[in-house]
Order: sequence, then C-alpha cells, then structure tokens
Amino acid sequence: MRVTLIGMGCGSEKMQTVEALEALGQAEVLIGSKRLLDGVRCQDAAHCDANDHDKTFCSERLRGEEACNAARPDGAFRKAASFYEAVSAETVYEAICQEAGRNICVLYSGDTGFYSGVRKLLPLLEKGGIEVRVIPGISSLQLFSARIGLPWQAWNLVSAHGTDCNAVNAVMQGKPAFFLTGGRTGPAVLCKQLVRAGLGMLTVTIGEALSYESERIYQCSACEAADMDFAPLSVMLADAAPMRGSSESFDSDGSWREATGNRQTAVEPEREAVGFERAVDEPGATAVGLEREAGNRFACSLPTIPDNAFVRGSVPMTKRDVRAVVLGRLRIRPGDVIWDVGAGTGSVSVEMALANRLGQVFAVECKEEACRLIETNRRRFGAWNLSMIAGKAPECLRQLPPPDAVFIGGSKGMMAEIVAMIRQKNENARICITAIALETLQASISALTACGWTADVTQISVSHAEKASSLHLMMANNPVFLITNGD
Repeated sequence: MRVTLIGMGCGSEKMQTVEALEALGQAEVLIGSKRLLDGVRCQDAAHCDANDHDKTFCSERLRGEEACNAARPDGAFRKAASFYEAVSAETVYEAICQEAGRNICVLYSGDTGFYSGVRKLLPLLEKGGIEVRVIPGISSLQLFSARIGLPWQAWNLVSAHGTDCNAVNAVMQGKPAFFLTGGRTGPAVLCKQLVRAGLGMLTVTIGEALSYESERIYQCSACEAADMDFAPLSVMLADAAPMRGSSESFDSDGSWREATGNRQTAVEPEREAVGFERAVDEPGATAVGLEREAGNRFACSLPTIPDNAFVRGSVPMTKRDVRAVVLGRLRIRPGDVIWDVGAGTGSVSVEMALANRLGQVFAVECKEEACRLIETNRRRFGAWNLSMIAGKAPECLRQLPPPDAVFIGGSKGMMAEIVAMIRQKNENARICITAIALETLQASISALTACGWTADVTQISVSHAEKASSLHLMMANNPVFLITNGD
C-alpha cells in the first residue's frame, strides 16, 4: 500500500500542480478537512456530471469537450473515490488503516512542508511500514509574496493558525514577520497585540482569500487593522519593529513618534551580534525599521548598554557592569518569561528584553516616577516585549505568568514574601538578587533558605578610571552582593 500526501495549494484548482491533479485523478480514497474535500467535489462537478452517490466523485480529470464526451447517461465512471473527513494525524492514520490496499490520497492546504500536518503524520506512516509519496503545493506565503512583488526569503515566518502566537516577539527579530492566521488568531488579534506594545504605527499588509474570487490585498497600520474584520483564510506581513530610534524619532519623554518601516531591510545574523556602540552608518549596522542617522550610535541587539544611554531621572539604576553579571547569572534562554522586581529605571528589564527577543519581560515597580522611566526606556530602546507592571510586590506578582528567571533589585522589606511567591509560581525558577546593605544580604539568604534553595553569594567591586589633572585615578562604586539560588 502506498499513500500520497498532497499539498493542495492556496485553494483554487488553478493553484494545484499537475502532479497533484494526476494523483487526485487516480485516487480511490480521499482524506482531509471538509473545506478541501468540498473543494475537490466542486472541481469534479465542474469537469464532469455529478454522481448521485454522496460518497463518490468522478476522478478522471477531464476538461472541456473531453468531459462532455466522457459523461454517461447512467452517471457511471471508470473510478470512484470515498471521502473521509479527518484532520488530526491520528484520525487520518486510522482512516488509512481502514482502507488498506486502496489508492489513498491525503489532502493538505498550501504546501506540505510549510506548517503542515504532514509533519505529524509521516512518523506514524513510517512506524506502520506504509510507503509514502509527498507532493508539495504552492503555499500562501509564495502566492502572497508574488502578489505584493516582494521576495520572502528574508521574512520571519510564523504560524498563528490554531495556536498561540506572540506578534510582538515575531516583529522583534530584525526582519518583517509573515503570519499564517486562522482560528481565534486572525490579523486583528495580532494587530491588537502590536498596539498594546506601542507598535500601532507599524505597517501591515493583509492578504484575504488568496487565489479565490473574493481575494483582497491591502495595506494599513496595525492600529487601523486592529479594529477591522478579516476573512478566516488570511495572511499578514508586518514590518520589523524599530530596534533603536534616532533622536528625531522620539518625543521629549522618549516615546516613539513614528515608524518609517522598510520591510526589505533585515539585520543579518552575523551583524546582529555587533557591539552596542557601533555607529549605524557603518556597514551592517542598520537600525531596522527606522532611517539611518549619523548621530544614532545604537543598534540594540545584545547587552550591555552604556549607562548614560538610559533616561534616569532621580531613580537609582543598576549599573552596566552589574547588569552584565546579572544577565549571565540568570542564564536567559530564548522564550523565557522573566520578572524584574523593583525595576527602577528599567535598565535591567531593557537588557533582558533585548537579550530575549522571543520571550517576555515584566518590570514590576511601585514608584510613579520609576514607572514613567521604565516606559520611556522601553520605547527608547525598542524593548517591545517588555511590559511595565505598576504595583507593589508580592501582591501584583499573582497576576503574572510563572517565571523562568527573576531579578530582584528592590523588595521594600518584602523579600521573604516575594521569594515565596516565586517558589509558588515555579520551583525551578532561576533567581538573582542584588544587595548593597548587609541587612538585604541576610534577608535574601534567609528567604531563599526558607524556600528550600541554597543561597550562592558573590560580591563584585567595580572601579572606573577618572582623570584628575594629568593623572587617572580609579574611583570605586559601591560593592554589590549577588545572591542566587544556585549556579
């Protein structure tokens, strides 16, 4: 027995390959979603007289005069196929086993290699010793790219079809993001995520019902698209989020004024790891999504950021050298959920967000001035995956998702309660606490120990050279304790 897995293209018959049409013409059993099966029925009805039996269709792919000549008064054809409506790999495999010995075709939308159910079915067929042939199709990605006249090889490809999708993370990868949408997550839902993150001015291009008569393609801002209705079969391309703006791109409070997106500009992987202070007019140092400016020296991609680049006000800030050690101790991984408790100016939060563009960072702060600074610095450095939580810990921590890593820069005397909350949320969370006072050091050790963790303590001392007349003297910062719940 051999099973053929067919990519049916974007929907209409004209988007199906000749190889796919030939395989369909020889099929005795067709398995797939209702939409795809109905499409085959409609195709068959257009090419030959409909069979009276609900479960059969003409599998001879004839056109024009051939179709008319092939029709018989009794509706009989040389071959008929049974239809099985099945979507999950398990139910498809069950149908295949029931029809063993017959010529079986399984139908998939788009291309078999692009976010397709083929991925889950192939191992089952291999385990069952069933021979498989895979016929690729034309994906909505390819058709959309052709429609708008832009190459897709530099896009970040994301599926939001029947799965949770974080649009903010997707547009933070230094290149335009292409979304397959469907189910509960359509273009409007994705655009609402962008608006909440402050990216409402990003340009998005939506393609609806590609290849069908009702096909529609149009462009607008994410803010506009968030309030619109879209067809269930839609795709969306969003410009890359700005990674760092020039001074003209920000208002006096540091908020982002306008995005002038260029969806064809992307940060190459080998360029993205350059030092933070590299000038954008150097080759490969483009600040994606914003115009180049000779005075813009920042391309936020990796820590650390110079202290004087942050808007600070009168709020204490964790210094650059300490931030670097904190990020190292937290061992941040792609996709991590991170808390910054007592975030201050948001300097650590920003560093963590930019180092973890696929994850989410929550900056928790109770001081009003500090909250304003966090939001300002968040926009200033394009840390769009950073959410500011105004409130006092541990109460406001209850609403947050379980963390993978937590930095505690301030506790307002609630260290034991904060650590206990972290333990309750995730006993495997990685914690790093900074302290200057001996009392905070002791409270941190006690809190970690009470929760069953072993406290690891390191003290770092940093000195910087400052010029005094013709000499340079080393001026020391306050020694800082770093307390973690393990290496």
